[in-house]
Amino acid sequence: MRNMLFGVISDTHGYFDERLRYIFAGVRHIFHCGDVGTPDVLLALETIAPVTAVRGNADSAYLQLPTTQKAEIEGLRFLIKHEVSPLVLDPETQCLIEEFKPHAMFFGHSHKPFVDFVNNILFVNPGYAGRPKYEADRSVALVRFENNQFAAEIIPLKHCIM
Repeated sequence: MRNMLFGVISDTHGYFDERLRYIFAGVRHIFHCGDVGTPDVLLALETIAPVTAVRGNADSAYLQLPTTQKAEIEGLRFLIKHEVSPLVLDPETQCLIEEFKPHAMFFGHSHKPFVDFVNNILFVNPGYAGRPKYEADRSVALVRFENNQFAAEIIPLKHCIM
């Protein structure tokens, strides 16, 4: 497997930050972990790289997104779901993990970034990437696969310069 870079985003709530074009430039794939808001967010992300997205609790059914997605890219397996508690997995998520055996799981919902390995699986919550509000921290994540290892970095949106 070669070195690869992935973009992870969540909780856009209908807002596409133009800085994403710069941050996600060169990524192999973008994973949107729910609360997309509107289809135009996904269309804008698709101009950067292919996108896999799930429906979040604030998304209406008209988006026609599944609540869970499995993706495999060059032998790397990814599981995407909006609401996950990595340290206390619900039975449904635990079953999905046992069945699919992902290398990484991406999620959102809490608006709080999280990066850690739990039972040899990389769990990443990129944080909140929606419209700036109330000095809320906004962020996305870049996930690298290099030398047969994963590493993830949370990228604060307020510090990015185009």
